[in-house]
Formats: sequence, structure tokens, C-alpha cells
Amino acid sequence: MTIAAGDLREKITIERASYINNEFNEPVETWAPYISRRARREDSGSGEKEAAGQVGAFLMARFAIRRDALVDGIKPTDRISYDG
Repeated sequence: MTIAAGDLREKITIERASYINNEFNEPVETWAPYISRRARREDSGSGEKEAAGQVGAFLMARFAIRRDALVDGIKPTDRISYDG
């Protein structure tokens, strides 16, 4: 399935974890940009749940981007940064 250029309305950044040492020489996880791409956003579900006396809401979204060599390098441990 191809994605038309007009469908790519959102900008996302795929971030990858890396580790640096702090002033105590302890490894600290940081996130650095891996790639930025234009994407199509599809809302795929939402809901609410109650736990420990609090109500929490969630919204799941799916992003579709065009495939290239860098996109093939995305790992399950990477994260998406979208809209701040």
C-alpha cells in the first residue's frame, strides 16, 4: 500500500536510547534523535480505566511512514516523539 504525499501531515522523530556517564561515572539513559520523517497518523483506540482510586485515559495512535534504509533500522526499543 502506497502513501500519498498529501497524507503525510504529521512530523515525527524516532529517538534511540544511549548511555552517558554522569558526574559520578554512573550510566544514565538519554534519548537522541535517530531520524525525522513525515507521517500519517491514524487513531486506533481510546479508553479509560480506574486504578488506585484514580481514573486514567489513553489514546492509541498508529503512524505510517515511507520505507527507506534508515527506517529499516528502527528497533522495537526506539521511541516516537510527536507533537512535543
